[in-house]
Amino acid sequence: MALTSAFSSKKCLVIADSPDLARLFLHSLRQVGMTDGFKADDVEEAKKQLFKFEFDLVICAELGTEGFLEILRTVRRDLQGVRMTTPVVCFSLNWDGAVLPKLRDAGITLPAALPFSLSSLLKTLTRAISPRGFIDMPSYRGPCRRLRAIPDYNGPRRRAADANVAVEKEKKADSTPKAPSRPIRQEFDARAASDDYRGGGEKDVIYGDPTMQQTKIVIDDACVTVGQVTKLSGALQAVKTPAERADLLHQIADTTERMVNLLTLANARIQVHGCDDHLLGRLGEIKENIVSNTEGLAEAAARRAIDYGEKILAKAHGFPLGAAELMTHQISRMETVIQVVGGADKLSESTQKLVAQARQILKKVVAREAKIASVLPEIDGMQA
Repeated sequence: MALTSAFSSKKCLVIADSPDLARLFLHSLRQVGMTDGFKADDVEEAKKQLFKFEFDLVICAELGTEGFLEILRTVRRDLQGVRMTTPVVCFSLNWDGAVLPKLRDAGITLPAALPFSLSSLLKTLTRAISPRGFIDMPSYRGPCRRLRAIPDYNGPRRRAADANVAVEKEKKADSTPKAPSRPIRQEFDARAASDDYRGGGEKDVIYGDPTMQQTKIVIDDACVTVGQVTKLSGALQAVKTPAERADLLHQIADTTERMVNLLTLANARIQVHGCDDHLLGRLGEIKENIVSNTEGLAEAAARRAIDYGEKILAKAHGFPLGAAELMTHQISRMETVIQVVGGADKLSESTQKLVAQARQILKKVVAREAKIASVLPEIDGMQA
């Protein structure tokens, strides 16, 4: 992987629970262009170095909840000036849902997962050092947790600085009302009625039980999304330029993922709460209508994974670390699509062979990357 010039002048401190893990981080940092790396063997040594030197980034790996919190308290509360704004990234193999809120409130910049590849490390470092607002309040000191702006947000405003902005937006909204970004329930029903998957002239059913009505809403939304996927797939046959095709494929991927999520949610709700024959029948009709479409999506996903994997395995001049992670993501999308139709045995024989081939190539790519990563060299002179 080519060195990244954005990291060339950055100084990083690595605190890990074992020397081998610290060595892996330091070597990987060099691979992505951050050559000025230091390590600390424990939290106490790290605190001494934090007071002694100025770092552009702090990486904590497998320190446990208290270790992570101690480093965050040192950086955010004990240090002053620009030092307290230093990005802190915490890596762990097993994250606990109860721990993440504590680290968030303590001012963590990013939590990240182990193991990592060079590509995932590069993405994490880029996000960590990207310009971001810093909040310095008695109750919270750390990076702004607003990762993106939501122009049409209508929820509560908890910061005093937002009060004037919220009032101005409300005035504009009153004078020029806008349509809601998410369609309301009646709009979903109207859109669903226009799709082929909703029986012609079928009368809508309103349930008195709120739980059953929510299940119906999920199935209705799935019905609408299936129609959208089908229309997009049909439009794909008429595109003429590579740019149009790429844009349409992106829309199909997003809509398919939403369709799969809705069908998965519908199945889960039915298993937990049950439903009547009417809803079961509608869900069955939806699944029958998307089988042929899902077959094509599964075949396309398998072919993409096979093509990518074969190119990686055939490389004569080096193996890109991170290839296994990318291909694993491609295979997981393929597996998710297959689940919609009830498993690979529901697919045609030719598609089943492609799916099996993609899985075998993934195993080869993972094994090749693991073999390369196991021989990382020792790095001397990196300890402060």
